[in-house]
Amino acid sequence: MITYGCIGILFLFVLVRSLIYRSKRKHRLSLEEIDRELLAIVNEGRESS
Repeated sequence: MITYGCIGILFLFVLVRSLIYRSKRKHRLSLEEIDRELLAIVNEGRESS
């Protein structure tokens, strides 16, 4: 009986953590946004050199 209680608590913990993860997750970046960010990073590196 204690085992079922532990499994239930574990299931609820995983469920809550996954809901928190999904609510805080950023939106997926498009390929254009990724390219823009990479170019910005590369250009910052060249300016400091």
